[in-house]
Amino acid sequence: RAMVASMHLADATRQHTLAAQAARDKLEELQDADFAQLFVLYGSGTAPGPDFAVEGLTSASDDEDGLCGEIEFPSTDGQLLEKLARPELGMPRDLDGSGDLDEDDHALDYALLPVRILVRWRTDGGPSQVEVKRFLAAR
Repeated sequence: RAMVASMHLADATRQHTLAAQAARDKLEELQDADFAQLFVLYGSGTAPGPDFAVEGLTSASDDEDGLCGEIEFPSTDGQLLEKLARPELGMPRDLDGSGDLDEDDHALDYALLPVRILVRWRTDGGPSQVEVKRFLAAR
């Protein structure tokens, strides 16, 4: 039993390491990309888009696209919104640096971009996840 438990623990550790590394790699990719294009490229459904595969992990059973990784921005219907209530992203928040919160779409004029990278996968013991949250800003 101890050997089997040790093997399960080693597999769970391997999977968590894969997920954490994939999230860190995706964050680095975002940080290296053109800041002004981040939301268009990764948030509004264009290529490469918000979803990504993680080799070695099986997607969560409720994941419709079968990809374990997801990039989240404070958006709805393709709009980047300041007043969107998303506490996991530190929202609401002034995204364009105007000093106030408005109802406008800031997909083209943000100065600050909250991002959450989530990797969700299925294990023998049930669902598991890793998340990385950051505020990205122009350099």
